[in-house]
Amino acid sequence: MKKNKFKTFIKGKLVDFVIIDENFVKNTDWFDWINHTYNTQFMTEGNYPNTKSHQMKYFKDEILSNKRIQFGVVLKANNELIGIMGLHRINLTNRDAFLTTFFNKKNKIPNSLKVFYETHNIMINYGFKKLNLRRIISTTISKELDKLICKVLKFKSEGVMKKKFFKNNKYHDLYISSVFKGS
Repeated sequence: MKKNKFKTFIKGKLVDFVIIDENFVKNTDWFDWINHTYNTQFMTEGNYPNTKSHQMKYFKDEILSNKRIQFGVVLKANNELIGIMGLHRINLTNRDAFLTTFFNKKNKIPNSLKVFYETHNIMINYGFKKLNLRRIISTTISKELDKLICKVLKFKSEGVMKKKFFKNNKYHDLYISSVFKGS
């Protein structure tokens, strides 16, 4: 894949958060990440094939319409797109939103725990400081990932929805945790 010129929105130490626009959708392989089970094993997505035209529709319906805020995550060391992060189901009355994280596991990320920590802190700080949210919620079907989020990012476990999602021929529990502004 050719090197892209990304439009930086938030600068970090190890990564930059870049703007997702039509050129981003057209010129990256982001659409194809969802087609690989190694990327979606702990996600509810990935049951249907995804194409560039599906991704463009998603961009127009969800991102361009401001239903969600989403950024590309670019590793500064090599200008490589390694993930997508954002906030969705933003509720300005309750001042909360759900965190979305999607990394392409095909990429070997140096300092991966530091990158995990930095990317999530950038997104959480953006939600609290720029959007004036008071609570950010995380959900996953991986108990281990939920524990990591609670330990590393100081989220608090809120509960489990038993047998909530069907994936890989069985129902999985959904683990829910959140972090509050100022905690």
